[in-house]
Amino acid sequence: MAKGRLGLLDGLLLLGGGAATIGQFLRYLAVGLGTNLFVLAIYYGASLGAGLPPKTSLAVASAIGFVVSFAANRFWAFRFTGDGPRAFLRYAASYVGSFGLQWLILYLGVDIFRLPHSWVVLFGLGCATAGVYVLQRYWVFPAKGSKGDGNVGLPEVPQRN
Repeated sequence: MAKGRLGLLDGLLLLGGGAATIGQFLRYLAVGLGTNLFVLAIYYGASLGAGLPPKTSLAVASAIGFVVSFAANRFWAFRFTGDGPRAFLRYAASYVGSFGLQWLILYLGVDIFRLPHSWVVLFGLGCATAGVYVLQRYWVFPAKGSKGDGNVGLPEVPQRN
């Protein structure tokens, strides 16, 4: 690797955990790919097969996909055994934030800088994917033994009385 350049794997290693972090990230990507394909299958089955209206089909498919994605990330990608309801709420918040980030990037790229939307949306998706992974690793599904406050892996600050 060229001096001064940071690749994706190097960035994952900086998050700590070495090969375990890379494995976790690959499981996270597999969950994302799998659940998106699952959502599309439900959508097309409901809209084309069952004749439901497209918006209804999308709402049903997205709701099912969200729950499946949460479960797969919780139990397989991050192997989280902590507080499920709290993690679910944080998971929902991370996805609302992801949508907001992607919308902002699309707005800035297309409306302000007049770049082609087909490339801007891919850039936004990449940013959101990386950002949501970090949120899920440290805030939604924090490592065992942490307080679940987003400070996983950071040193404790001594309190003075």
